[in-house]
Amino acid sequence: MTHHFPIQDRYNKDSLMVLRDELLSGDIDRQRAAAACVRVGMDVRKIARHSDTQVATDLNGVTILVDPDSPLLPDLTELLALADEIVPL
Repeated sequence: MTHHFPIQDRYNKDSLMVLRDELLSGDIDRQRAAAACVRVGMDVRKIARHSDTQVATDLNGVTILVDPDSPLLPDLTELLALADEIVPL
């Protein structure tokens, strides 16, 4: 299964804002889905760094390959802490 999260969604909301809103939604299913997305995003970057590969992402409807530490990718550090607090493993 492929998880595809563009840097911005069709309503021009920042992906971090969308994930944060879902984590704070109060709906456990939405919280679990958002937490899983944050954790997958962090895992993908970790694997890419370890294997010296790039990460595929969507930028304005075009799929591009970027370095796992590229500034084009959102910083998920704060959201990971929030996800761990709201939906602990």
